[in-house]
Amino acid sequence: MRNLRHRARRKRRCSTTGKFSYLRHEDALADMRLVHEKNKGIGPPLCVYRCHDCREFHVGHTPVAIRVKFGL
Repeated sequence: MRNLRHRARRKRRCSTTGKFSYLRHEDALADMRLVHEKNKGIGPPLCVYRCHDCREFHVGHTPVAIRVKFGL
């Protein structure tokens, strides 16, 4: 079971996008790995990015232009 601090971090949401917000890049990466394992690698690749509105980190799909450029 995860500690309460981790749960509190995951419950934070961005006011503009409604996505989960993370204070640190490492926390978002850890959650991205969990989502990837849960989905068994099926679906488009995920990435971590900094939101322009709330200045915190979110997990989202890799943009199509980047997927095409690098053949992902």
